[in-house]
Amino acid sequence: NIVKEDGKRAFKPYTIKKIHGLKVGIFGLATPETASKARVADVKGLKFLSPEDTAREMVEKLKEQKVDVIIALAHLGLSGDDTSVNLANRVKGIDLIVDGHSHHVLNDGLMVKDTLIVQAGEKTKNLGVVKFCLKNKKIRDKKAYIITKDRAENFKADAEVNSYIHHINQKVQKEMSVIVATLDRKLDGEREPSRTKETELGNLIATAMKRESAADAAILNGGGIRSSLENGIVKKLDIFKVLPFENALVVKELKGSALLEALENAVSLYPETYGGFPHLAGITIKFDSSRNSGSRLIDAKINGKEILEDCKYKIAFSRSDADGGNGYEMVAKAPELAQLDTLDKVLTRHIQNFGFQDAKLENRVQDIFFKSNRVEL
Repeated sequence: NIVKEDGKRAFKPYTIKKIHGLKVGIFGLATPETASKARVADVKGLKFLSPEDTAREMVEKLKEQKVDVIIALAHLGLSGDDTSVNLANRVKGIDLIVDGHSHHVLNDGLMVKDTLIVQAGEKTKNLGVVKFCLKNKKIRDKKAYIITKDRAENFKADAEVNSYIHHINQKVQKEMSVIVATLDRKLDGEREPSRTKETELGNLIATAMKRESAADAAILNGGGIRSSLENGIVKKLDIFKVLPFENALVVKELKGSALLEALENAVSLYPETYGGFPHLAGITIKFDSSRNSGSRLIDAKINGKEILEDCKYKIAFSRSDADGGNGYEMVAKAPELAQLDTLDKVLTRHIQNFGFQDAKLENRVQDIFFKSNRVEL
């Protein structure tokens, strides 16, 4: 369901595999949310059509090819509007939806009408298995189950896979096994805290961005943080897991009015988890989450001084946000002053030079509505 500006499909629409004498038709679907959640540069010139309409078209074409089984490989998820459940309810003829995006673990799958939906969580934590029982090329039964890593430990290792893993490990081990520092506590970088509140790790990265770029301030989107730093020895691999996208550090020149607009966007969905939630350095904000999105900022200061709409400021971003990701279109329009190293390397150097002294909470992002309505126990 992804097309180019000229309307032509960006990818092959479907494929047909012959398996055990059966014709298996497989087509793919991506969530329209990709347009706003992926890096802008990665989706430039692409349009995401309705998954439902595309699925209907694909089922019809595959049936014309007289396939025995139809499978949708989907990145839709179970939340929002364009979900795999809605797809199964509204489009007949899909035997199996292998789903993703929402990171659910469906231990036995989910039957919706005649369609089985499966998800196996995230980050290779589980292996999902689907078994079809057919008679005379007709599906009589279908079942799904999950193999956990604990269970997989009892499996005999595959020699070919082990050989490939060994080859890859040799290529990356020399660089990624370099010890950067020793950490005396865990710095939380998990999905929910990174996208909903100020964290020690977020402040550390934002401070590293500001110092490396010599910008007036730095704004880091919480969705760019993908892992925690654990207590103990910290290697380059650990830092790469925190910042795995090889996003460059970019300096933009923003007028104060655009900067305030960017900060409004950053807290527009709070308290929902939002990839654009801000981790700041050089900037402090107070906002009221009871207000409508777009008018929540109560106070915004840069290096202790009020942000003035007509002043120009040098602000450090990740390449993703500099290109307008996570709703930062106003940032994309601003002049670009510099592109520096990738964020993982910036953070590595910062830790090597300054340790973890900047991993601290300083009330850089405050919701005054939450504070005024909090009940102390």
